Amino acid sequence: MLNSGMAGMPELTAVLIRTGRQFAIVTSTFDDPDGRRRVREVIQAAAVRRRLREARVALVGHHFEGMTDLMFDGLSMRESIGPVTWPLEPEKVAVRMGETPQADVDRLMAAERARYAVEMEPALFERSCRLALALEAVVREHRFDAFTAFDQVWLTDPRVGIIPSYGTGRLCEIGIPASPEGDVNTAVAQLVMQELAGQATTLENYVVDYDTNAVMFSHDGHGNPAMGTPGAVKVKHSIYYKGVHGFGAGFEFAYEPGPITNLALVTVGGNRWRFVISEGELLPFPPRAISAPQTLFRHDTLKIADWCDAWLRAGATHHMGAARGRWTAQLLHLAAMLGIEAVVV
Repeated sequence: MLNSGMAGMPELTAVLIRTGRQFAIVTSTFDDPDGRRRVREVIQAAAVRRRLREARVALVGHHFEGMTDLMFDGLSMRESIGPVTWPLEPEKVAVRMGETPQADVDRLMAAERARYAVEMEPALFERSCRLALALEAVVREHRFDAFTAFDQVWLTDPRVGIIPSYGTGRLCEIGIPASPEGDVNTAVAQLVMQELAGQATTLENYVVDYDTNAVMFSHDGHGNPAMGTPGAVKVKHSIYYKGVHGFGAGFEFAYEPGPITNLALVTVGGNRWRFVISEGELLPFPPRAISAPQTLFRHDTLKIADWCDAWLRAGATHHMGAARGRWTAQLLHLAAMLGIEAVVV
């Protein structure tokens, strides 16, 4: 009886089922490496589930107009996934930008020049660093766990007057997931991936490369420089959105090659949510001079045209959260804990 691993389990699982409580099961010998791996995956997923229950996502402005795949219901997000979406007035960032001490700005500029190739006018780089510090200060003051903004919201405000791509990329690097274009869903997906992998970023589908059986992922100036190829990250003028003070800073680099997991958090109608998950490899890629983070993604088994078809049929948005490594098992456990669908492409 001392060695009976099964006799008492129905007493536990039966009452959990009858009371409507969620649970996971791993049946294994204690010292089996595969069993320990499965236990670890369940615990990691449960930790993310708890994090989502308490998370607060800052939204400055609104989602990019016309992008129907970014539309969502904040109350449904709270009910089904967990995070609270909290409106953040752009005024707070503009005011804090003016209050940021010059010494702090100078310190950040010197630190960034020491580790990145900064290829832009000193005055605009200074303004971009000041905006980055203002974003960080406001996010930390309000204890936000993730951040997204309609990037163009400050372009006409003379107190700011530039795009925040450098600042939002820096938020990702220091552990505050940030997505562009008011995309709350991707900010949450990025938070999930960061909890699992430690660093995460936003990626966007760009160009299908049939010759190399891959697709180019990028975004206009926004991305996590901590995931870039070491020693090859540049800070450059954005070439995408011009404010009253000109083009602010953005990042240009190639993501470091290696295994990657992509996660799109999507709504599919009827108040239903879905994880769309895909694994593959980021290929070595010489970055193009487009003032943007960039990479080539190749799926593990599918031809790239088949991957594109399957990714679209699953309802994935044009943005996704991504992190190095293989995390599908944990994401499937998490989807089950949330009671939402999951599609693996």
